[in-house]
Amino acid sequence: MRTASITDVSFGGIVRGDRLEISETSGTRTRSLVGQRVPVGQGLGGAAMHRDRPLTVDDYVTSDAITHHFDAVVSAEGLSSMAAIPVVVRQRPRAVLYAATRQCGSVGDRVIGDLVTAAQAIAQELRTRDEVDRRVALLGLAQGPVDADLRDLEEVLRTTHSELIALAHASGDEALAASVRAVAARLEDWTAGGAEAAVRLTRREMDVLSQVALGCGYAEVGERLSLSPVTVKSYMRSVMAKLDCGNRHEAVATARRLRLLP
Repeated sequence: MRTASITDVSFGGIVRGDRLEISETSGTRTRSLVGQRVPVGQGLGGAAMHRDRPLTVDDYVTSDAITHHFDAVVSAEGLSSMAAIPVVVRQRPRAVLYAATRQCGSVGDRVIGDLVTAAQAIAQELRTRDEVDRRVALLGLAQGPVDADLRDLEEVLRTTHSELIALAHASGDEALAASVRAVAARLEDWTAGGAEAAVRLTRREMDVLSQVALGCGYAEVGERLSLSPVTVKSYMRSVMAKLDCGNRHEAVATARRLRLLP
């Protein structure tokens, strides 16, 4: 979290409800910051959450741009200039990253730029995790007693499977991507009912086919899976050959009949 040698202190935490809970610190001399709960609107971090944008102060305790509920905590650590960058997901603050120095003056554009980049990366991972949680919840509903139209259930399962594959490719977190793939594989096993597949497709062929089954064109499949449209087309040729099909729509139908896809 700390930007090496540029700032004296960095810290941050997760937003729970309407309060930021500071849990991570680097470069601090005391424990005064840890455990502080910052409501929306209070202090620099609370103001950044309220405005959904990065904010800075050149001297925290004398600034007229923020409230001063946390002056004692900030003074105990000897902090002066400070920047607070909210991690915003779907217009809602989910975390805040701080950088601070023990001298008056600007924190610096480089530090703010690095924090903004880090906040954007964290926001993307949180979006991915949120979507995975939503899809897993849908799977839980699908595996329970079902009174609704089975065709609607099938559509939920198919969309869930395809979106999970796309999310695995979009995530920059290898551990998260592996977890998402494991959920998708469980769905494949569940819909196959444990039967041995008559035709075997490679993992990448399955990934491509799952996106085509969602109705994506080759260009969109490539964008979702970070492949060129030419490569996507090549994988689909291989799939169609293995399934003995003349076009991609027939390939999707055959894969579902063989229970390769949900």
